[in-house]
Amino acid sequence: MSFCEDLAEMEQIEREWHALHPPKGREGGEMAEKCSGYVDRGWGTHSDCLYPGKVERDGMWYCGIHDPARLEKRDAEYRARIAADNEARGRAVLIAQLKESVVETAKAWGNCPSAGNSIALAEAVKALRKAESK
Repeated sequence: MSFCEDLAEMEQIEREWHALHPPKGREGGEMAEKCSGYVDRGWGTHSDCLYPGKVERDGMWYCGIHDPARLEKRDAEYRARIAADNEARGRAVLIAQLKESVVETAKAWGNCPSAGNSIALAEAVKALRKAESK
């Protein structure tokens, strides 16, 4: 059986299921319009969504899955989570670099205790504490 035959059979099964489970009407008793979204079937193929539309956006009906407002909210939440993760990783890297800087400055001060090395060590520790307190 080829991929196209499998896809056609899958769509036929989906249509039969929806025939056995008809969409419920919305308020006022009117029947639901079909969703304007589509379902990705893989390998560059897709078919229309068979769920009834629940919300109307710009004159088109969408089910709960393909509602553009829900998708935008989900995308914004995803981007915020990724931004927070990136910020946390960047902060962790900065703290690791500052710790390394403190260690190197302390080694330099241990090899040659001078006023310049003492000031550099104090500034490195101050920068590390500031980064850790954020």
